[in-house]
Amino acid sequence: MLEQTFPAPILDLPTAEEARALRLVALDMDGTFVRSDKSVAQEVWPVVDELIDRGIVLVAASGRQRGAILETMAPVADRITVLSENGAVVWRGEDVMRAEVLDRQVVTEVARTVRDLAAQGRDTGLVAGAPSRAYVERTDDDFLAHVRHFYPAVEVVDDLTLVPEDVVKLATWDAAPIVEAVVPAIEALDLEADLVRSHEHWADVMRAGASKGASLTRLRTALGIPREACAAFGDHHNDLAMLRSVGLPFAMANAEPEVKEAARFIAPSNDDDGVLQVLRALLDA
Repeated sequence: MLEQTFPAPILDLPTAEEARALRLVALDMDGTFVRSDKSVAQEVWPVVDELIDRGIVLVAASGRQRGAILETMAPVADRITVLSENGAVVWRGEDVMRAEVLDRQVVTEVARTVRDLAAQGRDTGLVAGAPSRAYVERTDDDFLAHVRHFYPAVEVVDDLTLVPEDVVKLATWDAAPIVEAVVPAIEALDLEADLVRSHEHWADVMRAGASKGASLTRLRTALGIPREACAAFGDHHNDLAMLRSVGLPFAMANAEPEVKEAARFIAPSNDDDGVLQVLRALLDA
């Protein structure tokens, strides 16, 4: 009996000429590079090594803290550029090259709003992210379990408005969809800051104009890399600016509809190792 064979999947890809001109790749982490069960395909690391060996800059761009990004990217941690906190912090090795600091009044107003929502009975909480660590007021194990996946370095304080470091991002979490109450409450503050959804249960407040896309544009400009030679992969609203900043934007098959609309290409889902499939195909072009 003949062994049954299956054709290779047909991928949505740029032209071979565009693929061969590739000089930078930016990857979101959760929902994009990382599977839903928080694992990463081990087969991706030789492909990533080959990418970097060819002189292609690899950027890990995530809402996570730097430490959480490096844990996921451990096999190549010393070979990548990191944009943490949704691009609010740009790292070169262990050095902060740029940090987009939030005004203290914004921190105060958001903290008060989240406290009010919690006092009304909502299962909600707030994380104040500094470049190297995060701060929380809420101390229960359930909330901290959600926080520590993205912020391995976290410290409990009595008052988030008095943390001893510059805050670059305020991450709000709610057990219900974040758009039900938290997003409308923060929007009603009319802050001089940007609010972006990063997950069904998370939304982030950042300095106006700060984003993965803005930081990626500054980085590739400093490196002399044209927009057309850059690819990016993402799945959620906090990836929109990054996808719009490159010539080869890929939305994952599991991405939000608005993200798919912003992309030129659709990659297989994170659970189908879409980044791995596309990177292999681009290198083989």
